[in-house]
Amino acid sequence: KTLGAAYVAGVNATFAPTTDAYDQAPRLVAAYQPMYPVSRLMSGIEGACGIRFRINAAGRTTAHEIVAPEDGQPAGDKKMCAHAIIAMRAWEFVPAMRDGVPVEYPDTIQLRFDYRF
Repeated sequence: KTLGAAYVAGVNATFAPTTDAYDQAPRLVAAYQPMYPVSRLMSGIEGACGIRFRINAAGRTTAHEIVAPEDGQPAGDKKMCAHAIIAMRAWEFVPAMRDGVPVEYPDTIQLRFDYRF
């Protein structure tokens, strides 16, 4: 399932504007929602995952690393974070540009797992 336009716009708003290092920040064009691990859903477990990653010159995410979420909570449930990384590997970006050439761009994102019935 793809994430909505509002989510994509929110992610794009977090990228640094044009700087000396980049002529153009990356732009997320397709994002897929992580699957909620069934065992966590059935147990009523919610949480957040901080993921540090790189957007490569081809516009794909690489070098995923689980980090503490921005809200100061622990790094997050490993199973939830693994599902977040699986989804992020399918995300598509227009890569950052420097001197008209696509380049890698480091970033960190927080993904929340909330259940609603």
